[in-house]
Amino acid sequence: MPATCCCFGCKNRHAHGSNVRFFRIPKDQYVQTKWIAAIRRENWTPNEHSRICSEHFIQGYPSKDPNSPDFIPSVFSFTPEVRKRKHGEDIERHSRYRARQENNGQAITALDVSNNNENRTNCPNSPGTSTQTEKKTLFDNSVQTDIHCSLLQNILYTNQYLKNSVDQKSFEIDDIKKQAYIDKQELKDNLVKLETQVQNLKDQNCQLIQKNSSQVLAFENFKDDDDDKKIQFYTGLPNISTFNAIFETIKNDSLPKKKGLSEQNELFLTLIRIKRNLTVSDLGYRFGVSPSFVTRVFHKWLDLMYIHLGGLVMWPESDVMELPDVFRNDRFKKTRCVIDCSEIFLESPTGLKPRAQTFSNYKRHNTVKFLVGISPTGAIIFLSKCYGGRASDKQITMESGFLDKLLPGDVVLADRGFTMVEEFAYRQAKLEFPHFTKGKTQLSAKEVEESRQLSRARIHVERVIGRMKDFEILQGTLPITMIKKPTDEGSVPSIDKIIHVIAAIINMNSPIL
Repeated sequence: MPATCCCFGCKNRHAHGSNVRFFRIPKDQYVQTKWIAAIRRENWTPNEHSRICSEHFIQGYPSKDPNSPDFIPSVFSFTPEVRKRKHGEDIERHSRYRARQENNGQAITALDVSNNNENRTNCPNSPGTSTQTEKKTLFDNSVQTDIHCSLLQNILYTNQYLKNSVDQKSFEIDDIKKQAYIDKQELKDNLVKLETQVQNLKDQNCQLIQKNSSQVLAFENFKDDDDDKKIQFYTGLPNISTFNAIFETIKNDSLPKKKGLSEQNELFLTLIRIKRNLTVSDLGYRFGVSPSFVTRVFHKWLDLMYIHLGGLVMWPESDVMELPDVFRNDRFKKTRCVIDCSEIFLESPTGLKPRAQTFSNYKRHNTVKFLVGISPTGAIIFLSKCYGGRASDKQITMESGFLDKLLPGDVVLADRGFTMVEEFAYRQAKLEFPHFTKGKTQLSAKEVEESRQLSRARIHVERVIGRMKDFEILQGTLPITMIKKPTDEGSVPSIDKIIHVIAAIINMNSPIL
């Protein structure tokens, strides 16, 4: 396996023709410990295959001299630039140190030789002493002069060596001082940055505390199962788990949030607006935001709920429907749906034509009108779009596409206003509605009993409509802006979205039967 460098961030590996050399980690425990500390790898122990490349040594190879800068690898990706720039100075300083060591070694050797000669000369028992006495006397002054010169020279060399050692240590101390100053400045800079970050976090914390204190209502306050009743009061949902399920379903499609409320609180605000019909100013005060922000949030999350929850209002297959006891008789056992129309008061439009189209003779008020169909179990399975209050029940039923969903043999229960026997018969379906005394003085006993049975069965659609009217946004007079907001051109009106969302919420609650 080709050798690879063990240093962090180094990608060098042995390759043919490469000038990069690789060296083993020293086995000497002291040197190995120094190398491991220099490499700075956490929880790492070298093995027999560990190698380090030549690029981590100043001269390209390790030195066995403990005083050499290359005794330990020192060139790494994390080495400060200031330290890297001084590598050349370190090499030059070590070269001068080696030269002084060599000179001092020669001087010390000469001193040792002179001392040995002097000892032999002064020793009385040494061989040839008697024969050299005259020569010693003749040349004594000359020899003594040479010895003193040699000693003086050795002293000078030693003094120079000590001076050079002191100079080297001074240089090292200066380097340490400079590096300490640099480290100190870096620590000061980091301290200033940390103090700035701490201050910013404190400011943000104060802002959040102030915001929370101004936000009277927040979803974060409803976390326990004991708060399910509060959630139902504010949103119409049965419990917190249902709220969280809706949020998890639609949160990924929400637009990026720039400021203001959390996404959960935005959904919470929208549901409160639908259930409790609070004004945008009221909601703004409760959530600590502006009325215009409330309006934007309401329409954004209304659109998302209409898209994701619309599938909860669906027409079921006949073989999956279970009939309650009230429908288990020969007359109603094939009941597919119970239908009725409901009206909601509307502000009077300014235009004459819209005003005429929305005026309801039955309510004596401008209204919008829609068709509701429920299954025998009480689930909402059909909703028409909203029409002006002037539209008849028959017109809405014909234009809404309700008849297209019927199958041969289906039975539909309705009120007297749905005089469409022929239209249902054309689809081989049957429309059941109460008998009325048209051209008669009174109903027969059989007709009275049949009408009573029908009323007991179709009363449930009125109960479902009553549940829808529990959402206070449908109780008051709708503003014209709820019919279509400015961005609704060519799309579904806001009131249709609201009614569909309400129907979906009702279907998520326990059934009426």
